[in-house]
Amino acid sequence: MSLFRSLPFPCRVNASDSQRDDHENDIIVIVRNSLVDEDAAVRSAAAKAFDVLQDTIGDNAIHATIPTLLAALRQPGASSGTALQALREVMAVRAADVFPLLIPVLTTTPITAFNARALGSLVSVAGTALNSRMRKLLLSVLQARESEKDEDISAELDEALSSIVAAIEDSEGLNILMMALLEW
Repeated sequence: MSLFRSLPFPCRVNASDSQRDDHENDIIVIVRNSLVDEDAAVRSAAAKAFDVLQDTIGDNAIHATIPTLLAALRQPGASSGTALQALREVMAVRAADVFPLLIPVLTTTPITAFNARALGSLVSVAGTALNSRMRKLLLSVLQARESEKDEDISAELDEALSSIVAAIEDSEGLNILMMALLEW
């Protein structure tokens, strides 16, 4: 499916489907680079463009973008903070598609202080996408908290737990929380 098929009529008649398809990778690169821009307005616009990309070209947009953001998230320094903000922007428009890709990365043991902070930040924009992943998240963070010796990391894990609980939006999420805690 072409990215440009959803554009208004005048935009579609200026190029053939094959010409438009030839530029989809270039557009993905532009959106991916814009997602990690230092300007919040650019990141927000890029997240909306990412949403359109996802609607028009499907999973290719996710698989070409999210791994790059995850790699930047793991790098120390300002790029990790910008990548986290980009992931928050993307999660705000596509949480159900993106959140499942983030959880395995952020809950890999041992959970670092940064991963705990990132997890706490991302669950706040996950919406109901959190419900289907809450059990795994809670159990991963609780197990990490139980075995953690470092006080700073323990504090970040406590904050992540608080963020998970605070992000619950409906009775289904509350039920999942109760069942996970009983299981733990």
